[in-house]
Amino acid sequence: MSEKKSPKTERQFNSHFIRRLFCFASLAGIAILAVILSNIYTQDLYRELADKNTQISENLIVEKKRFLREAIALNEPHNRATATELHLDKVDKIIKEDAGITKGTYRSQLKMTISISLLGIILAALIIIFLEKYISKLILDYETRINELESLSSIDKLTGLANRIKLDEMFNYEISKAQRHGNSFSILLLDLDRFKNINDNFGHDIGDMVLQQTAQLLKNNLRKTDTIGRWSGEEFLIIAPETGNEKAILLAEKIRKIIAGHYYTPVGTVTCSIGIGSFNGEDSRESLTERADRALYMAKDNGRNRAVYGEM
Repeated sequence: MSEKKSPKTERQFNSHFIRRLFCFASLAGIAILAVILSNIYTQDLYRELADKNTQISENLIVEKKRFLREAIALNEPHNRATATELHLDKVDKIIKEDAGITKGTYRSQLKMTISISLLGIILAALIIIFLEKYISKLILDYETRINELESLSSIDKLTGLANRIKLDEMFNYEISKAQRHGNSFSILLLDLDRFKNINDNFGHDIGDMVLQQTAQLLKNNLRKTDTIGRWSGEEFLIIAPETGNEKAILLAEKIRKIIAGHYYTPVGTVTCSIGIGSFNGEDSRESLTERADRALYMAKDNGRNRAVYGEM
């Protein structure tokens, strides 16, 4: 089967990238907001602290002047003035200690604010990481189920090859690619010869086994870029990209010989007929399929067990 990078895979990758980008952007936004709020609160604390210190200093000066004025008014001795001055120094010391306590209190509040901000950022990061992983798991489970459903809808249950729906999708894709880039591709329409006789003589279970073994032979001997599918009943379709008419004829002969040389127990040998068609630049899916189908009927009419190229 083809291993092409589908648009769905690309959309899934973009979805995961956008989701992770959003989570990290949210975390960065929370961190920036926390830093801004901490900075604003810090500025308010320092402004309030500065105002408090200024008020304390002003009160101290006023208190000193008041005591000195009272000492002069009472005409007290020099030693009394000295005592008063000492008393004022003590008051000054007490006020400064009070200012230091106030400053220490504000520093503690500031540290607590920063700690809470950092803790908030860490918790937000953990929550976002948890949610991202949880959501990713849910999305992965959902996508897995969707892929399983799509796989069931695009794979033939009996052979494990692409079914008609998937073949039509890949057919249209190759036509579109060939029209854009100017390259060619070919299709091989393969039909097992006298398959009805196998069902009649050995039963449908053995007929199914022949189809399964043929599908495995095709998968084992074709390129990974080739698309292989069950077209209908005992018919298989192979879409071979980047393959012109000459290479397509060689490929058809290779497949024909491989199938003819395989021993199907208990049936024995089984042959196949192959009709080949190559894209001519103007083909539609219908015209190319019709040309390959005509070539297949020519192979049947000419004795089976052969590959015929459908002329344009």
